[in-house]
Amino acid sequence: MLTPLLVTFTLIFTITDGRVLLYNTDKKEATDKFDCVYYVPNDGEEISYCRRPGGNQSYNRHKNECDNHGEKRLFRHLLNEEIHPNIVLKWSSSVEMADLYASVFYNYSLIDDDDDRFVCNCIKSGTFGKYCEYQLTHEAKLFSEAVTAQFEQKRTGDSWDTQRYGKIICYEALPCPSSPLCLDWRDICDGAQECLNGTDEENCDKLEFNECENDEYRCTNGMCIPEEFWLDGDHDCMDWSDEYYSEHEQTCPFYPRAMECDEHLCVNYMYSCGDGECVYWETRMAFQRVVEARDDCFNKRNLNHMCEVSPHRSAWTLESGLCCPDKDYDDPRYPAWNQIIASNISEYDKCQYLFRCVLSKNFEHNCPCNERNCTEMMIHECQDSERLIVYPPQGLINSNVIVKYNYTSFTGNLNFQYVYLSGSLKCRGYLIWTKALGVVDEVDELILDRRFNHVLCETKSSGLVYRYFESPHKNHQFCWNYSLTFNRRPYAV
Repeated sequence: MLTPLLVTFTLIFTITDGRVLLYNTDKKEATDKFDCVYYVPNDGEEISYCRRPGGNQSYNRHKNECDNHGEKRLFRHLLNEEIHPNIVLKWSSSVEMADLYASVFYNYSLIDDDDDRFVCNCIKSGTFGKYCEYQLTHEAKLFSEAVTAQFEQKRTGDSWDTQRYGKIICYEALPCPSSPLCLDWRDICDGAQECLNGTDEENCDKLEFNECENDEYRCTNGMCIPEEFWLDGDHDCMDWSDEYYSEHEQTCPFYPRAMECDEHLCVNYMYSCGDGECVYWETRMAFQRVVEARDDCFNKRNLNHMCEVSPHRSAWTLESGLCCPDKDYDDPRYPAWNQIIASNISEYDKCQYLFRCVLSKNFEHNCPCNERNCTEMMIHECQDSERLIVYPPQGLINSNVIVKYNYTSFTGNLNFQYVYLSGSLKCRGYLIWTKALGVVDEVDELILDRRFNHVLCETKSSGLVYRYFESPHKNHQFCWNYSLTFNRRPYAV
């Protein structure tokens, strides 16, 4: 990683005598990436690490000085000293700056005596960048050493540091307003609708029904690869359907391998952690206490926005959705209880706060009660006539599932009591919309099947659902009918 700037975007590099070659430093408004370094691991597959525009960070691309004690060298002075461009390239500034200097080195007519263009010589070990603004971590001299050290620290360190110092991985190009948790790109066209409007499963048939050439192997998700790559020992399909395997590459997030991790899809009965790691669906359903808990995602994505139900370690949900694992955390959203009562905090938020205190065993600093009198306080504060409370937040699992607890019978039983299905869902040939909440009896299916909400499409009760056959938001009526491709491969479902 780089100093504060390279927490979520490491840069790539080519190593030569300790220098870092930085590309794409001329950041324009329309660019989708800048400041790239190219890392080449032992397998020879080039991986680019770049920064992306956006967010709250400011980017000063027109500085007059060098950072990190870099040495400022004017082009005209370098020409007077007859400094060759190959020497400038070794200064770890950027390829573009070395190219710019080379253009005047070979054509003196492009520069005059008042020219103020300069290049930075990054003389401090481990620094690089157009203005020497980046610093390699772990006191590394080479970018490859920094990358290796970061992944090793991730593998051996405290996984909860991903919550203390990290952020939730998001695919920002497709927002999903109905869910508090943003989409991972692997959530798109995975056969399980996450968003209320179904945009995450829009036009997926164009890939799923794709046919391959006679000399190609068709992956289950519609991707085509050369036939000789089938069963060659390496995963070439993004869904790994070209190889037989018995485990799900749980070590994947700990090594910088692009195809095996960054571009890896999870099989349909597993949950994507957002970084290439896949866990079983029951791990995603962290609030359930029916099936024995397995290991969480290393980055805790399966817990985000519902940290209080963490089965392995008590935690508290921050406003960002990240989990605070440090006991006695003082949440600035909630003052002491006597101040909460007098505040303008809504009844809903008060009830949620008390219930989160119960689930987390009074993890937050100002939690005012133990398990038993929290229930009494909720009966007094929460006005729901059925004594039910929604948790985790609606839309977190998907847009159709609502989980409720009866807080009057919660003592000693940490499991939820009711599951409801509601909202809309794209079905084969029609859009379905629920008229009222439908109580689900087979909750085991919810825990084990990530496409559990699709039982709505099979609901026969006209009192519960309405079918819109004319809706443009529906799956093709012939989708997912168990047919096979011409080379006898199943279509993705």
